Amino acid sequence: MSLTWFITGASSGIGRLLTERLLERGDRVAATVRRPNALDDLSSAYGDRLWIETLELSDTESVRTVTNQVFSNLGRIDVLVSNAGYGVLGAAEEVNDRQVHDIIQTNLIGSIALIRAALPHMRAQGGGRILQVSSEGGQIAYPGFSLYHATKWGIEGFVEAVAQEVAPFGIEFTLVQPGPTSTGFAAGLVRPDPKQVYEATPVGEVRRGIDSGAFVITGDATKVAERMIEMIEGGQAPLRLTLGTSAFKRIQSALTQRLDALKAQAFIAQSVESGSPAPSSSAAAALAAITATDEKLPHEITMPGFISPDDQHYDERARALIRIGREAIAVENNDALDAYFADDFVLHGPTGDVSFPELKSFFAAMRQTFTGFICERREIITKGDFAAALTTMSGTFDKRFEATPVGPIEPNGVVMTLELVNLFRFNKEGKLVEEWVQYDNFGFLQQLGVKLTR
Repeated sequence: MSLTWFITGASSGIGRLLTERLLERGDRVAATVRRPNALDDLSSAYGDRLWIETLELSDTESVRTVTNQVFSNLGRIDVLVSNAGYGVLGAAEEVNDRQVHDIIQTNLIGSIALIRAALPHMRAQGGGRILQVSSEGGQIAYPGFSLYHATKWGIEGFVEAVAQEVAPFGIEFTLVQPGPTSTGFAAGLVRPDPKQVYEATPVGEVRRGIDSGAFVITGDATKVAERMIEMIEGGQAPLRLTLGTSAFKRIQSALTQRLDALKAQAFIAQSVESGSPAPSSSAAAALAAITATDEKLPHEITMPGFISPDDQHYDERARALIRIGREAIAVENNDALDAYFADDFVLHGPTGDVSFPELKSFFAAMRQTFTGFICERREIITKGDFAAALTTMSGTFDKRFEATPVGPIEPNGVVMTLELVNLFRFNKEGKLVEEWVQYDNFGFLQQLGVKLTR
């Protein structure tokens, strides 16, 4: 079945290729261009299956007028492709106010205006698809492209919110994120007057890389257009469609780094909740240092199992934490616990502070309640007097559990798994004197069969 498409920025690049492929296969296309004669060859070949109008995306009133004309003249629009846009190459302080205004007006405000103008029509017709051409630059950032990234990150946030607003009306969105692609993007870059002070910085390196051809472009614009069409044909509507090996790898790396940084802030995040214990200023500083350190070994992230106490990649304190879990928590050995913990040890947990005697009683209750109980470390990073760890506790729930905040719980035979994030502080004698712990207490109780609602 043929479809009707509305494509902006159809003069060249991905927009032009999409228009060509769609007309070749028998679809109808409403295309907007900046140059009046840009599609004359296609108009001659395909006649009234191609509707053309000139449009400056920076003119929001014209965007509304043209969008209304498209729906009025062609009726139902199955797919809108918001594609027009350009880049500015220069350090933030090199660009002038007009250049800032123009790129935001075109790439961000123009795209928002186009989508807003189309929504009432798509809602009235019972749904539709909107493809917003973003970029890998909507998830990562290069020096020298700050304004371009501002528009792409901005439009991605807008689309992610609007997609939720209009989903009940059958309107679906996809953010298309190509990597560097042979579209003539570099040739169309606006270039502010460079400042000499930036020549020896990453901005200068990017400029030279583009000008010299050192940045090799491997993305095939024709294949990008084909994947977009195939996605529509397949009926799938992922919120994001990443295209290009380099784009996939760079976005994956950026998201992984952001997620790691977020996880490392778990204690700080928890500390602002009402009633939550706050890490001391020294602990917060240590956690920040651990997050920023380059001492984190690759195997600490990628190794599939638990860490061995014999692993020489770790220092003695880290190996001690492993032994505590295996030899003093999972197995009843209070003498070992006494050797590792200071008498004035205190644990700051989600439900309040816990003393060392109370902690020993809790460990005893866990061993008694869960058959095959284990306490293993999956990752440890040490810095100064502090160590951060990811811990897994697990066991089969086959005995009555008394030590819970909701009272006794009867066994249900499930294998419980509890994931914890720990931050430890050692005293000068090398004993544990303070600990902060975060875990999903709600999810833990649900595993035990407690009926709760968040």
